[in-house]
Amino acid sequence: MGRAAGNWLEVKEAVDCLEGHGPSDLEMLTVSLAANLPGIDSGRALIELASGRPREKFTELLAAQGADVDSFEQQLNKPAMAPVVREVTALNSGVVVRCDALSIGELVRDLGGGRQTKTDTINPAVGVDQLAKPGEERPAGAVIARVHAQEEACAEAAVARLRESVVIGEELPDLGEISLGSVD
Repeated sequence: MGRAAGNWLEVKEAVDCLEGHGPSDLEMLTVSLAANLPGIDSGRALIELASGRPREKFTELLAAQGADVDSFEQQLNKPAMAPVVREVTALNSGVVVRCDALSIGELVRDLGGGRQTKTDTINPAVGVDQLAKPGEERPAGAVIARVHAQEEACAEAAVARLRESVVIGEELPDLGEISLGSVD
């Protein structure tokens, strides 16, 4: 879901979605969930999303909770929060047949974006974005992800791990449904 993994990168992606230009799968799920609210159908949810009002409401909620909205907006406009950003490129041409969410989540944790023990400190800047999705074609040399890390050595190790997590092949995978259903 989406193209980012890691605290700040996911926040940026969520804001992009609220502004109507997030990843299509995330936007579809958002509209689908909103359509389950009383008095809202998917058509109205799409209209609301395109109106910009959800982004305005999000900003209001930040301010109501005491956030420094100006600092938040400034950070959103920066290309990255982490000091080291490295592109991961496809080694061969083909279609993305697998994007292993578990191994990517573990990679983000190991970069410092999650905890292994309750005393571990979380670094909100690290993670992965621009993830290629199963079913997408990528020529050799094309970006399949970007790593955001605190140090160069961590970034290089993450690049190698991502190349194992995002698999390029020849056969289009069975993509399945974005959502299996909902609980009433």
